[in-house]
Amino acid sequence: MRFIAFDLETTGFLAGVDRIVEIGAVRFNNGVVDAVFSTLVDPGMHIPEGASKVNGITDDMVKGKPDIESLLKPFAEF
Repeated sequence: MRFIAFDLETTGFLAGVDRIVEIGAVRFNNGVVDAVFSTLVDPGMHIPEGASKVNGITDDMVKGKPDIESLLKPFAEF
């Protein structure tokens, strides 16, 4: 059996308002880790203090990282 487990970190909880700041994914093949995808994402907005307290990701960490639009294709290909 082959499947992918993934997790997103965001700037908050409001769909359509808050944005993704990290994508993490692990591909499993017969129960064994086959590949890993992990990247920070520049959300194009300030990361609120409350979100940083939860996910540990700050504005400085995402500065200069790719935006979500440029990561959609590589993530889908993963």
